[in-house]
Amino acid sequence: MKPQLPETYGLREVSQRLGVSVEWLRRRCRASLIPHVLIARQYRFTAEQVETILQDHIMQVVELPEEIPDPVPARKAAVKRARKTSRTYPTCEAP
Repeated sequence: MKPQLPETYGLREVSQRLGVSVEWLRRRCRASLIPHVLIARQYRFTAEQVETILQDHIMQVVELPEEIPDPVPARKAAVKRARKTSRTYPTCEAP
């Protein structure tokens, strides 16, 4: 009795499932950043490998602080410093 081989999926199927481009997936495979199987020079993925990729690349939701500092005062101070240090030169008027 032959051993049962797991079903594998191609780049296009997995990229659609993950919501990424085929090229992104191919680059990750070449760099060995994601689990895959190389069969006849083609990148293939088992269901377990796809789930692993999903778990490793899920974006975590980050809670923001209740009060976000206003960046405008820092900008105003920078403009004020720039005005103080900039020099003005007399202009020459054409005769």
